[in-house]
Amino acid sequence: MICLTLRRKILKKWLFTFVLIVSNLVNAQVIELHRNGHYTIYYDEKSIQRKGSISLIEVTASGYEETIGGKVVKSARSVYEFDCKKNLFRYLKRISYSREKLEGAVVESKDFRMGRDKEADWKATNEIPLFANLDEIACRK
Repeated sequence: MICLTLRRKILKKWLFTFVLIVSNLVNAQVIELHRNGHYTIYYDEKSIQRKGSISLIEVTASGYEETIGGKVVKSARSVYEFDCKKNLFRYLKRISYSREKLEGAVVESKDFRMGRDKEADWKATNEIPLFANLDEIACRK
């Protein structure tokens, strides 16, 4: 019974994340953030949520290729959290797809806050140039 309750909670969280992402896709104002020969990264201006010094932003990466659990991933939608006062960020969620442009099968849906994932730890935004740029956008510096 406990296992069934836990499964329902996890399914509800996954379904909420899915509905949030789909609703944001319908109303998206996608802006290209970075492009190189391997992939393109976009963010959606409407996805930015600010509360005090904390800001959330959704980012899409497409056109790359990686393998997760033996399955090929060609695009992903991620949610990052920024602490605008401390210039820190952390990963919150990621949904990875088998085809470009968030199409195809979902290869992995991961909430980094569940359990103790190192990706959920706060990191300095200046460690990775892309995140310094995202910090400026999410925090409007």
